[in-house]
Amino acid sequence: MGKKIAITTLGTLGDINPMLGLALELKRRGHHISFSTSKYFQPYIEKHGLTFHEVKPNLDPNNSEIIQTVLDPKRGPERFHRNIIFPHITESYRSFLKVADKADLIISGILSYFAPLCAKKLQKRWVSVMLSPMTFWSIYDPPVIPTMEFMKYAYRFGPDFNRFLFREIFRVSKEWTKPVQELKLQEGIWDESNPLTDGAASEYLNLGLYSPLLGEIQPDFPANSLLTGFVLFDQHLNHQELSPRLRNFLQKGKPPVVFTLGSNSVMKHRCLFNLFYEVAQQLNSRSVILTGEANYAKFKGLSDDKILFDSYAPYSQLFPHASCIVHQGGIGTTGQAMHSGKPMIILPECNDQHDNLERTKRLGIACGIPMQRVSIRTLKRGLQELLSTSYYTHKAMQVASALNQENGLKTATDEIEKLLKAKEISSLKASC
Repeated sequence: MGKKIAITTLGTLGDINPMLGLALELKRRGHHISFSTSKYFQPYIEKHGLTFHEVKPNLDPNNSEIIQTVLDPKRGPERFHRNIIFPHITESYRSFLKVADKADLIISGILSYFAPLCAKKLQKRWVSVMLSPMTFWSIYDPPVIPTMEFMKYAYRFGPDFNRFLFREIFRVSKEWTKPVQELKLQEGIWDESNPLTDGAASEYLNLGLYSPLLGEIQPDFPANSLLTGFVLFDQHLNHQELSPRLRNFLQKGKPPVVFTLGSNSVMKHRCLFNLFYEVAQQLNSRSVILTGEANYAKFKGLSDDKILFDSYAPYSQLFPHASCIVHQGGIGTTGQAMHSGKPMIILPECNDQHDNLERTKRLGIACGIPMQRVSIRTLKRGLQELLSTSYYTHKAMQVASALNQENGLKTATDEIEKLLKAKEISSLKASC
């Protein structure tokens, strides 16, 4: 008999899509799924036949104020949490508590800080989902933090140095979490964990929905942690297929360079599309430039037989046709590029993007240019290096072949069902 599962996450499409992929597979296996997230995504969730519940804040990817905050590499994390996420923690907790009360299992993403509190309050089993290596904050495999570029060498300093560094970082950031700590006291949840670190870990199951190629499980990972491989799901609210124009373009010539900036950076860095266009012209290379819907009207008239502008395309359908991929380094885009077997140039700015760049560089499949330093000259030179040697393409094909041995969606859903079955067995024993 299918179980009731309450899934919640917050963020961009890159955060929503892996959880939606999980939700649909669990639904296919007969479970009853509710999906709680920002109201902006309600049509997207309901279009896939899932029960939607709103939790706040409403992270509208078209809201320029939110975008500017999220993509600020220096002050973004603090402002995002203090001014956007945590002011809504009590409201979201009370809203999700009603949904979770009826569920057999809770599955939560990293920004849903209210979900672990609901699980503890209701004494429910729950699964914590991490989408990238950075979110595990291992002292043995330390992440590269934006504005702290020396962190790319931190693994050389050893775990003691990294332990000290992380302790200082989290000592400062714990001040941001006062609304969460106050909510715990109000609700009688006796838990001293920091919601930004150990509070995000479940005692039952922690799933890393990314490939171990980016980083293996480390000794300081939470207990019951498993790396499943990527869960790739890239449908858009209005686009599930390549546009006829794009499909026709791909069929008519050599593999193009693909330029894309994900669902957030397209709003902040509109000027980069002019730069991409100039680079494509100077390289005299067939190119596809994805602008996002808000920018498409401005650029679509520049398309010709060698350079095509489009608003959006499912990466799983586009990237395999590319010669190489230029992108911002979000984990979802990075995973799709890795699966396509194509080398990439990453333009990192914030969050996990610098860390994802360093991990793909270690695999020999990527070069990088920090977003604030990208120019026509640096990007053109990087593409020439990538396209003039078979080294990167050969490495990228090797990585794709290894990824084909993984099945992140099956592994993750199998583990979730094992946890549900373990609960059934415990209940039966308790009733005997």
